[in-house]
Amino acid sequence: MWMHSENDYDNRRVETNAVRFEESLLENFPVHFDAQTVLELFDYFIEKGKTETAFRLIEYGMEAHPHEPVMLCRRAVALMELHRYVEAFVCIERALDMAPEDEEAWVVKAQVLEKTGNCEQALQTLKRGLIFLGPSPAIDFELGLMFQSREMYEEALSHFRSALENGGLEAAYAELILCYEELGREDECLRWLESRADLNPFDAAAWYHLGLALTKSERYEEAIEAFLNAVVLEEDNFAHHYALALAYVEVKRYALAIPALLDALVLCPDEKMILMFLGECYEELAQPSSARIYYLRCKKYHPRYPEAWYGVGSTFESEGKFLESVYYYEKALELDENYYDALLGLAACEYELGNEVSAFEALEKAIAHMPEDVLLWDEWAGRLEADGRLADAYAFVKRGLNYNPASPELMYRLAALAFKLNRAAESLAAFESALMVFFDGHEQFFEMCVEAADKPAYRALVARHRR
Repeated sequence: MWMHSENDYDNRRVETNAVRFEESLLENFPVHFDAQTVLELFDYFIEKGKTETAFRLIEYGMEAHPHEPVMLCRRAVALMELHRYVEAFVCIERALDMAPEDEEAWVVKAQVLEKTGNCEQALQTLKRGLIFLGPSPAIDFELGLMFQSREMYEEALSHFRSALENGGLEAAYAELILCYEELGREDECLRWLESRADLNPFDAAAWYHLGLALTKSERYEEAIEAFLNAVVLEEDNFAHHYALALAYVEVKRYALAIPALLDALVLCPDEKMILMFLGECYEELAQPSSARIYYLRCKKYHPRYPEAWYGVGSTFESEGKFLESVYYYEKALELDENYYDALLGLAACEYELGNEVSAFEALEKAIAHMPEDVLLWDEWAGRLEADGRLADAYAFVKRGLNYNPASPELMYRLAALAFKLNRAAESLAAFESALMVFFDGHEQFFEMCVEAADKPAYRALVARHRR
């Protein structure tokens, strides 16, 4: 049985209290929240972009908790978000007078100064804060951001490292990695993160960000180990499970990606990204019925998400249930008439059902959207050829080459079709053009056109263009 995480309960509690406060504003009835709840709600409203509501909340907070300096600090934040900078500055000065030991107040004052164009004063404020308070992760982090915005990456790195070393401020990891990337020192970044994880083996964020850096370097097996450590240390962190699943997919270990995705799904049961990802993994494992379970669940939670309808259709198509596929592809296209994959799927299924008019209508719409898709031209030529429609396949490839004149795949396909249509000169010309673009593709040509392998003219062309 699924157990709710503590974070899940916290989020629901904050959302419930947010509704209560907004209703109290509408209905004009009193509410009471302790100081901590006010601060949680303030952050929630700011994150949701409800700045006016956040401001009214903090006005209530100052009345209900007049001896809490942090309320003044948050009021300054709200005023800053409302572009009332003079009032914000006065407010944060009062907060610092009341509680000079509050690192957040130093940060907010610097932010107000920066917003009003006083960038040097903002930097000096933060530096004074460090002198007054000593090591401060929040102040170091803000200094890092300010230097980063000025493209002073070495200085930014120093402060982001301090934010991590003096307090483990998790947000500093991502910014630190960005600075290393801007400096072109990704290898040094990896070494630093590895050292950080080794020295702090119980820091889940260190392992997680090490995993992300390893993933960027395409060192997927090592990334998997790092993500596994992060998951063990923080089982209720959605991002850790998701990153682990992505790393497994990169090395095509879909059977192991699925449990990681299911763990993520426990934390976010209606997350469409995870539901779709699960479906795709099961499809890679050739388990369409299992894939369909998650696509259908995604469709239930997100009925206007065309990818979910498409996913269901693709599972039916892989089982040869073309009529059912048509229904779901058409539903996907009702939501997005330009959905390219759905157009292709619909065209293929209608063709299999013998509905050529509908099939080619869908195919022409797909071509109109993406005529540069070489795979479309190659696959449909193969489909027509398999049905014995060599002339149609030949004409289709010729048309595809108009849009993709440098495609060796289509050149080789044209050479094979021309050979089968006894157009020897054209076949040889197309074959030589393909050899000049992609020599190694000739082996695939001989698989498509076995009879040509014994023809001296083709072998002579291969020998001439062999490097």
